[in-house]
Amino acid sequence: MAGELPPRAGWQRMRGRYGGRTAPRSLARAGRDDPDRGQVAGPMQPPGGRAASHVSTWRRTCPSLSTQTHQEAMAPPCRTLVALQKERLRPKMRDIHIAAAQFEARDGDKAYNLQRIEALASQAAARGAEVVSFHECSITGYTFLQTLSREALGELAEPVPDGPSTQHLVALARRLGVAILAGLVERDGAHLYNCYVAVSPQGFVARHRKLHPFINPHLEPGSEFQVFELCGIRASILTCYDNNLVENPRIVTLLGAEVIFAPHVTGGLPSPMPGRGTIDKALWDNRHRDPVPLRLEFTGPKGRGWLMRWLPARAYENGVYYVFSNAVGVDHDTIKPGGAMVIDPFGEILVESTALGDDVVVALCTPEKLELSGGRRYLRARRPDLYGKLVEPLPPGQRPVTNPGWRLKVS
Repeated sequence: MAGELPPRAGWQRMRGRYGGRTAPRSLARAGRDDPDRGQVAGPMQPPGGRAASHVSTWRRTCPSLSTQTHQEAMAPPCRTLVALQKERLRPKMRDIHIAAAQFEARDGDKAYNLQRIEALASQAAARGAEVVSFHECSITGYTFLQTLSREALGELAEPVPDGPSTQHLVALARRLGVAILAGLVERDGAHLYNCYVAVSPQGFVARHRKLHPFINPHLEPGSEFQVFELCGIRASILTCYDNNLVENPRIVTLLGAEVIFAPHVTGGLPSPMPGRGTIDKALWDNRHRDPVPLRLEFTGPKGRGWLMRWLPARAYENGVYYVFSNAVGVDHDTIKPGGAMVIDPFGEILVESTALGDDVVVALCTPEKLELSGGRRYLRARRPDLYGKLVEPLPPGQRPVTNPGWRLKVS
């Protein structure tokens, strides 16, 4: 059972990718850029074979790693696999106020977008929030990325965590005394990613590279899931399209997530589905004079109506809290419907923004709902011995393809 994590693992000092800095407080990391890796023997390993590479490696973090060899540190206490699974599914979180935000970002204007993040984070903190979540690429802007060449995209991108935007968030989190999550384009050597970062008053915590990017062909997919400790909760991040594949929230829940942050830029897009489609910009421009037509678009099948088909189910079927953030207003050549919300493990909406503009909502998330939820019972009823088909490799020559339901305008 090498590679299993004890609950609430602590911090470690490690070299390699982090150059001796304090590594993010991750309870589970899996992927190609882990310098220290251990093979999982647990629920993620398919019957009779090695687990898929993107979920099969862990970095165990523990306070005493600096005085142990990695092999020694990877040896867990003598507990059965069933006990370890139950331990990972048992609620650990505390009462916590979490905020979901929405705002109208400006394409490529990081200074303005960071200013809006600061203003809304300040409002959330004043209302008691301890964590504030913003939408996908909230620092850089999103939909316009489809028009950028590789060179232009590289100029917009920054390193994480040492880039100016992430460091700005760290300084803001420290000043406000809250954790902040926001998105940007990351540059890592020659590689570019749609990245979402989590920071706290103590510094950089974690990053998630979108697993299913599509907005620009020069953005590479991420190759790991993140489950990390943030302000006393076990958190994970799945960005926009990542949430459309039911396997992703299920995996991070099995890895210990209690709260899933789901930053989006979605809604108001062409679609063959009945009632869906674009939102007329004239309605947005006239929202102060006559808000009703725009509100009907935002709450109908172009916005909230579509989300209600599937988003609460992700929280319900896994027994987790879901924190949905979204852009609102003009996003390049589209109008986005906002609708920031927090959903509980019963699939019920705790708080939801109906504002036709920038807004932030705050919800109290409590631990007792995790264990009482149907989703936690369903996790204990799983039959992994029957699920081998889920982790079969793709046929030779076939690769994963992430396509939106609308046509991109790639330069």
